[in-house]
Amino acid sequence: MKQLFLILLCLSFAGVRSQNLLINQSNGTKTAYLLSNLRKISFDSGNLLIQKTDNSIGEFIISGLRSLNFSSTTTGLINPFVKLSKTSLNVYPNPVVDVLNIDMSSIQNQTGKICIYTVEGMLMLTQVISNESIVSIKLNSLQNGIYICRFGNGEEFKTTRIIKK
Repeated sequence: MKQLFLILLCLSFAGVRSQNLLINQSNGTKTAYLLSNLRKISFDSGNLLIQKTDNSIGEFIISGLRSLNFSSTTTGLINPFVKLSKTSLNVYPNPVVDVLNIDMSSIQNQTGKICIYTVEGMLMLTQVISNESIVSIKLNSLQNGIYICRFGNGEEFKTTRIIKK
């Protein structure tokens, strides 16, 4: 209950001045929403519900949240097109509706991060991976459009363009 109160308090102060909502989950996954694309943020039975203007709903278990951040700019974003490998990531299906699969078998060190960026460079999702040959990422919280999928492990970076339908 105390955690719910703190979240509501943060929403009431930060929501007016912000353009983005970033949800950081305890498992390392990050999800970003543009506030202009949100219809309603609510809490129900221990869950945070995000209803977008297209009526799709993102659902998060409150006890699994590390933080909610509101900002007018994306912080910590390094140009996602630097140090790119000559080969791109093998992703399927592309275009993707809900779940994007990423084939990591061509990468020697498969421990790192997969990030999904808008074409404007805004970080939308982050998933930490560790020695997984196939990684599946749920993209149902993203609006339809073109995104950049980038894998980085400190030694190499691979990227590819994806289309969300």
